[in-house]
Amino acid sequence: MRGETDGGPTDGDVEVQGRSAQVPGLRRPAGELENEVLAVLWAADTALVPAQVQEALGPGLAYNTVQTILTRLHAKGAVERERAGRAHAYRPVLDQNGLTARQMRGLLDRGSDRTAVLRRFVAELAGEDEAVLGELLRRAGSAPGEPARAPTSVSHDPPPETVRPGQP
Repeated sequence: MRGETDGGPTDGDVEVQGRSAQVPGLRRPAGELENEVLAVLWAADTALVPAQVQEALGPGLAYNTVQTILTRLHAKGAVERERAGRAHAYRPVLDQNGLTARQMRGLLDRGSDRTAVLRRFVAELAGEDEAVLGELLRRAGSAPGEPARAPTSVSHDPPPETVRPGQP
């Protein structure tokens, strides 16, 4: 969301009454508004209509913009909707972790060489994340009641066609 590194507004935003507001003519980073809309929906106890989402997001955002974002999220399968009078009420389909996992899967599906993508993903993991991934893979590969499979070695060496920084 906004200012992920320091909690402050990102480029194009200014602080207005404790919230950052968009400066006319400058755009938000890709996906930021969708994330803000999803955060409102995740915090709600019930499905919300666009006007409720707009109110929760604060001033400066047009109703049509909120409606467009909700429609896009519905098309992506991130929210479901139900009739609420003349409008639709929206609720998230997945929690934040589930949505992130779905996005990761979508990115993997777009790669032309899944093995190379996965190899590079694992090579970028920190030690603790690598250990968690290894444990999850061992659990996923074991049938109930059977011992976990032996860990498989994952090389962190780049594929031969990759040159490390500082090398010719």
